[in-house]
Amino acid sequence: MDCSLSKVSGTAINAHVLILTLPAQGHVAPTMKLAYRLADLGVKVTFLTAECTFDQLVSEQSRNKDALPKIQGGPYQEGVKTVFFPDGLKSTELHERRDAVKFLERIAKVMPYHVEEFIKKANQPESEKDEKITCVIADLVVAWALEIANKMGLKGAIFLSSAPGIVSMVLQIPHLIEAGIIDAEGKQLILEL
Repeated sequence: MDCSLSKVSGTAINAHVLILTLPAQGHVAPTMKLAYRLADLGVKVTFLTAECTFDQLVSEQSRNKDALPKIQGGPYQEGVKTVFFPDGLKSTELHERRDAVKFLERIAKVMPYHVEEFIKKANQPESEKDEKITCVIADLVVAWALEIANKMGLKGAIFLSSAPGIVSMVLQIPHLIEAGIIDAEGKQLILEL
């Protein structure tokens, strides 16, 4: 991933990374930690996620103050600016956020639009040079964001927030299907191994 880091001095030169993740705590926490690590290297970072994530992060911070750096929308804080886009759910629809399928469908409908609009606005010709997005880092679950980045002439990278054991398991799925142990829907075909 080349986001214009100087190899000699170790400081960032015009690097402004947009980081995107699935707005779920198991994805947000490790991705937010990546954001602060990059900021420690001098990279300007904008962390873009859904409004519902803000409530989850604030709740987690109230229980465990060391879980994540302090989260606030608005100005850059410790090199990271957190920006929230509307997730399309009213407060009366909180139960839909607990329904993973409905929530993912809703996010898939609204998130790409907000990502593209955010990048367009940040990269307008009249924008300050250091405010322009130069690179997009996306959680694997929102890898479609790299298509948007590529279309807009930006560099991109995938960040995998899952544990290595989960990655290993997922990589075995094609082999399990090929061996006839499960079908393409994940249903078990062989009862005993």
